[in-house]
Amino acid sequence: MAYLGASRAAGDFGLQLIEVQSTSESDYLPNLHTLARRGYCAVIVAVGFLMADAVKKVADEYPDQLFAIIDGYVPDKLNALSALFKEHEGSALAGALAGMVAHYYGCKAVGVVLGMEIPVLYKFEAGYYWGIRYGEKLYEKHTGKRVEPLTMLYTYTGAFNDPARGKTATEAQLAQGACIVYNVAGATGLGIFEAVEEAAKKQG
Repeated sequence: MAYLGASRAAGDFGLQLIEVQSTSESDYLPNLHTLARRGYCAVIVAVGFLMADAVKKVADEYPDQLFAIIDGYVPDKLNALSALFKEHEGSALAGALAGMVAHYYGCKAVGVVLGMEIPVLYKFEAGYYWGIRYGEKLYEKHTGKRVEPLTMLYTYTGAFNDPARGKTATEAQLAQGACIVYNVAGATGLGIFEAVEEAAKKQG
């Protein structure tokens, strides 16, 4: 999504976009150093709170270079902007939709596959649960039908870049009756799509 937004901005404002993909956390510092050393980026945007320490370090080393970090906090740096959001609010919307759709189709459970077990993901999880219950109330109100509360399944995979773990977690949740699985695991969530596609094909 960050790449999509950056691509649109580059097109709208006639800019060149340089994308550097990190395959592991050990790539963060070298990648930021490489971009900052070049000296021709108007701003270097780091995506994800895991990059906060690397941005702090490189921002100190290159005080004339502008940085921004999405979903991370880098305080007291005049050349670094922290773009934060309320994680639980977006998840509440996803949960409300999941709750209504699940009852519409007569499902008994919904799931969520998450990355590492860290405080920020607890916010995603809590918002999703709240939204599910809110969605159930809306469904009852608008249909006049009483519903049994959905079973809420969750799995922390411990990774944001392991689709195989996402697929295994999703397969387990589908086997327990989940008809909707929410991705809070970054690229690990690509495994959700694989598992759901295979399950749907089996069902015709």
